[in-house]
Amino acid sequence: MDKITTMLFDFDGTLLDSKTSIVLSFFRLCQKYNPGEYSYRQIEKRFGESFADITAGWQGEKSSEIRKNYIQMMSYYDEQFSALFPGVQENLLKLKLSGFKLGLVTNKEKELTVQGLKRNGLIDYFDYVITVNDVSKPKPSPEPIIRALNILDSKAKETIIFGDTVFDYQAAESAGTGFVALDWYRSYYLLKLRPKHYYFSLDDFIRDYFAACLAI
Repeated sequence: MDKITTMLFDFDGTLLDSKTSIVLSFFRLCQKYNPGEYSYRQIEKRFGESFADITAGWQGEKSSEIRKNYIQMMSYYDEQFSALFPGVQENLLKLKLSGFKLGLVTNKEKELTVQGLKRNGLIDYFDYVITVNDVSKPKPSPEPIIRALNILDSKAKETIIFGDTVFDYQAAESAGTGFVALDWYRSYYLLKLRPKHYYFSLDDFIRDYFAACLAI
């Protein structure tokens, strides 16, 4: 792995174990505004997509009402079911103290992102946060990553992004950064993309990365 100065992280499914709250929120939303269109399993397979992508085509004149309901549902379910994956806070602190620039690049709404960061004690760990509200095109577009690189004054070749979905992988590929797959849920579906770095936890990556640095 090349010299790394910057590490960018997805939020949901990468740092935050929030799959249940997100899928349940979207499923409940679909039941209310678009009944019969999606099963729980179908929504689960779209985990990682933005609110706009999933609800495209059935918002219509109720778009503001749907969005308001979505924010309310997500706030409630996030508080009930979401939690940091093991070791996330400790490892982010280690990276920050080691001098890395840290950024968050998420398809989550800004309001929900800030709530989640504050609730889980991560608000001060990142040098900058890019949410779906800060860009015109969310991941898999490279726009959020490129915006983060410009703000952090970082080079793509010295940056890696951690993610858990194909959208993170595609965004990293398009932006020219490295990519680390974190498969906390052991879904294995990212394996078909053959990412160079594939881990089941952030602990595993940190161990290997610092061991490699010490070996140089």
